[in-house]
Amino acid sequence: MNKVTVQADFYSGDLPPRVEAFRKWMVASVPCTPETPVARAELDALRLPGMIMKFTNWARRLVPQRPRTFEFAPGFWDGLTRRQERTVYDLAHRIRRGDNLTPLLSERAPREGFKPADAGRRKTLWDAKDFALNAWGVHHLHLWDAPRRADELLFVMFSRDHGVAIMLGDHKSFDDGRLENRVAEFRAATGYMTLKKGVTALVTELPSTDRSKLARRAINSIASADGKVVIGSMLSGDGSSTWNFMHMKHVIQALQNWEPNLGVSGWLASVTNPPMAVDGSCYRFVGTDLCLVSSDGNMAAILLPGFL
Repeated sequence: MNKVTVQADFYSGDLPPRVEAFRKWMVASVPCTPETPVARAELDALRLPGMIMKFTNWARRLVPQRPRTFEFAPGFWDGLTRRQERTVYDLAHRIRRGDNLTPLLSERAPREGFKPADAGRRKTLWDAKDFALNAWGVHHLHLWDAPRRADELLFVMFSRDHGVAIMLGDHKSFDDGRLENRVAEFRAATGYMTLKKGVTALVTELPSTDRSKLARRAINSIASADGKVVIGSMLSGDGSSTWNFMHMKHVIQALQNWEPNLGVSGWLASVTNPPMAVDGSCYRFVGTDLCLVSSDGNMAAILLPGFL
């Protein structure tokens, strides 16, 4: 099948009907706090890139329900974590089994996706955002479901098919440097996001507490652990994750590539298995996966995988 390569301007121009319907679906899907017509109108004023950022910032806070392999980061087990060994292993089993983890997340995660401007309240950098997730890619799970919740938290890095327990901490860990330091140690131990040799001499070491304070202000820094220099927080100036920003760019590129080709007779059926029909199909996020969903909702083709 011939492939169309002409790309529309999805950043500032008028959108094709199917893409505009996708934007409207995102507007209606993101939970607002509070839920008001004003909040929906503020969301609806966003162009496609901003709306994708709002949606994926919220959707990324949830952990899609699927079985995953699971392990503990080097140095995870110490005297403090051993006190909760049985509970931690039970939670690890739930993750490996693919249980629903939403009851273990922050109670705000499923219901807080957007906070509108309010004349009586100053908007803050972290309105409807998860600081640890955006800064370091770390989810925090409560050790028990509500109403038994205590302050202790398990900090986990999730991918689509894997999870790594970084540390056991509490709500103070976000800002007292413990989480920032453990992420740096994990990256140094695994080589993930580790900078090249020779950079160490250029680094003026800041305490992990100061690096956490900088991250709270959406100022990124680098850290060192075990003689290696690693990338620290990954934040944009508004508190969004730079990973979300890059995913937004990739989503728009995917839409630019797919949308014109849906009009080529027989093209969609030739690239989907089982073959899908164009009529009535629509773009949707399933988690943070960009998908094309059939008119009856029974078929979905993943156009671009997301975070989890």
